[in-house]
Amino acid sequence: MADEEKKEEVKEKSGGKKSMLLLIVGVVMIVLAAVLVIFVIFPKYQQMNGGAVEEEVAEEVPEGPTPIGKILKIENITINPKGSQGRRFAVFEMALEYSNPELEPTLKTYMPMILDRYQTYLRTKTVRDLTSVSEIDSIRSDLKQIVADMLKTDEITNLYFTRFVLQ
Repeated sequence: MADEEKKEEVKEKSGGKKSMLLLIVGVVMIVLAAVLVIFVIFPKYQQMNGGAVEEEVAEEVPEGPTPIGKILKIENITINPKGSQGRRFAVFEMALEYSNPELEPTLKTYMPMILDRYQTYLRTKTVRDLTSVSEIDSIRSDLKQIVADMLKTDEITNLYFTRFVLQ
């Protein structure tokens, strides 16, 4: 009987040692997983997403609204996109921003030619072009450049789409 009691005590002690060993191994595995994530996986994730995450430095922003140049509205340009066979149409309204106020009479004089070139250019765009965000930015840049080239000036600072309907 005494032998059986000793065997049970040894089993209990060794069972306690096993559970303690499992606990230690578990904690070590969790620590290794954390180290792996912090030093291996997270840096690779940052590289895939365009570099390390840095704190943004707040720049001093002048009080009040940002100054803008003069604005000339261009209203109601209606076109049929390329490849639509007349079943689709797009309506644009834009605003040209320019830095030199003396440019306004010239812009108004050239407005029929500007509208013609804008319509000719916009008719070369497909429905897919007109619905793509990256292509819209390219179109904006091209339209601004059309006026700058026509007037031989670099004082056209921006072009804004104030209305864009694609049906």
